[in-house]
Amino acid sequence: GTSVIAEGVETRGELDVLREAEVHLVQGFLLARPGPPWPQIARTGPSTSFLIDTTEVHASLQDGIDEARLRQALGRVDNVVAICELVVEALFRRGHLMSSLYLERNGELRCVSQRGLWQVRDGMPGSAGITGRTWATGRPIVVEDVSSHPDYLEAIPGVMSEICVPILVNGESVGALNVESLSPLTRETTVLTETVARLLADRLGVVGTN
Repeated sequence: GTSVIAEGVETRGELDVLREAEVHLVQGFLLARPGPPWPQIARTGPSTSFLIDTTEVHASLQDGIDEARLRQALGRVDNVVAICELVVEALFRRGHLMSSLYLERNGELRCVSQRGLWQVRDGMPGSAGITGRTWATGRPIVVEDVSSHPDYLEAIPGVMSEICVPILVNGESVGALNVESLSPLTRETTVLTETVARLLADRLGVVGTN
């Protein structure tokens, strides 16, 4: 039951051997090379962007998908990280869905926000896993059974299904919204994730992604 991380993985052959040995957590140049830390963001004064009342966001998802209310709630936020926090929190509250949101930084996907996961993959190239491929292709991927999908990279045990939707801003894929579930995905969850991703992209199109 212990999670094992294999370090120094540099070739596809090494990754295949580790998968056969049921070691699903790896680090190494095959997945990503070390990058610079997050840049410091200069502020001219105290920011209130993170002090957002999320009641309206949660209410907009309580009885289904109310796009107008959710769009209005997101429109009150102008900080990228705070916007992403609202999105993943709303999905988590909707049905304890384990969501993570990635945006492109220097040619790699960096995890901006997550809920329900105790470990995430960060600094991923477009070739890494379902999330990387979703970002690279700009197309959503729905996986009913992750154990049978060749691109699935396990981050936590027990996940049964997954949906990953690209964040498309003005037609360009700038990131990916990933939702993992310990139970089968419902049609409602799929539609909800796609709708939230679209509203998020619309807002990022206004405020930018940095």
